[in-house]
Amino acid sequence: MKLLVTFEIIADSFSCDKTLKAAGHSCRIIPEPRNVGVSCNYAVEIQNIETEEEVSGILRLLKHNNIDYVHLFRSIHTPQGETY
Repeated sequence: MKLLVTFEIIADSFSCDKTLKAAGHSCRIIPEPRNVGVSCNYAVEIQNIETEEEVSGILRLLKHNNIDYVHLFRSIHTPQGETY
């Protein structure tokens, strides 16, 4: 599963990316997909998430580092491919 985290402030997306990479997560900053809305136009996509405990750990890490996010989306598989 992948997670997508959206932000109101572009700087928060860069802080999130840096913090998650330092913690060993595979992630990247991407343009925010239109199907999830438009806030700051950037989001962080976190790859290889397998458990809800990992999701909880990421949320705790963001909170601990005072990184405010708007939404967290989980990827789903559809006949057209993977989407959020």
